[in-house]
Amino acid sequence: MTFLQNKFYNDRWIRVLVVPVFTALGYYVTYNFIQFNSEFALLFISDLIKGFILWELLRLCVIVLDKYFPWEGVPLKRLVLQLLLPVFLPLAIFILLVELEYLFIREFPNENFYSLDVIVVLIFSLSGSLIYTALYFFQKYEETRKLQENLARKAAKEGITVKLGNKEIKIAFGQILAF
Repeated sequence: MTFLQNKFYNDRWIRVLVVPVFTALGYYVTYNFIQFNSEFALLFISDLIKGFILWELLRLCVIVLDKYFPWEGVPLKRLVLQLLLPVFLPLAIFILLVELEYLFIREFPNENFYSLDVIVVLIFSLSGSLIYTALYFFQKYEETRKLQENLARKAAKEGITVKLGNKEIKIAFGQILAF
C-alpha cells in the first residue's frame, strides 16, 4: 500500500456523491437564469473537474496530516491543522484555477466570483474537512468495536484459567456447569 492509496478511509461513495452535489448547489447559488444548453454543460463539466481536483487535494491534505500529525498526538493541534490546511489550500488552488480559466478560456467576466463562488468553495472545503474528521473517528470506533468483539470471541473459545493445587488449568466455558 503506497502513501497516497490510504486504505483507511472508506470514502469512495463520498467522493463520487459530494462533488456533483456541491457543484450543482454552487450553480444554484451562483448563477441566475440557468439555461440548460451546451455552454451550461461545458461550464458545469469544467466546475465538476475542478471540484474533483479540489476533493482529491483535500483528501491528500488529510492523509498527510494523518501521517505527520495524528489525532492521537496532540488533538487540539491536529484540529487546528485539520480546519486550516484541507480548507484553505484547496481554496487557494481553486482561485488559481478559476483565474487561469477566466484568463484563457471563459469569455465573460467573473463578476460574482469572489463574493459567491469563493464562499461556496470555502463551505465545500470545510464540509470535506469535517466529513473526513467524522469518518476518521467513526472508522476508529469500528476498529475498536471489532477488536473488542474478537477479544470476547477469543475469550469465549478459550475459557477461564483456574488454579488447581500448584498448577493452572484451562476450563472451556462449555465444560462449566455452575459457579
